[in-house]
Amino acid sequence: MSVSQTLFLAFAGSLPLVSVVALARGIVCVFRTARRAKWPLTALAVIWVVVMLSVFAACAAIWFAEAVSHGPKDQPEDLLLLFGSGIAVYVTAIGLWLFSRYAESARVQAAGARPDDARRPGRESPRGADE
Repeated sequence: MSVSQTLFLAFAGSLPLVSVVALARGIVCVFRTARRAKWPLTALAVIWVVVMLSVFAACAAIWFAEAVSHGPKDQPEDLLLLFGSGIAVYVTAIGLWLFSRYAESARVQAAGARPDDARRPGRESPRGADE
């Protein structure tokens, strides 16, 4: 197997993994924002998860249609098809990951708590000086 075929298979194999990881992060974000009753962020997270599933399903359908087609298959056409549809999966996964990170950080900021407040000098404890 040549180097180009190895890279081709590695990229093709990474797409389901990237999709599953991004979807898991999105679903965790949905549950965390719903638990904190941040309904607009919860709705947007659900929309992102649905978009991610749709893009991956469209990519898989394109690959399946190419695999069962009766035309000639050459390497440049396969690369164009793989990277053209694969880039959409990666962009959507990165977008879902970044939105999930934003939604969860907005949840922390809305609660008024910062994780490094206790370690900053000159800050008093929120419970008083008896700690």
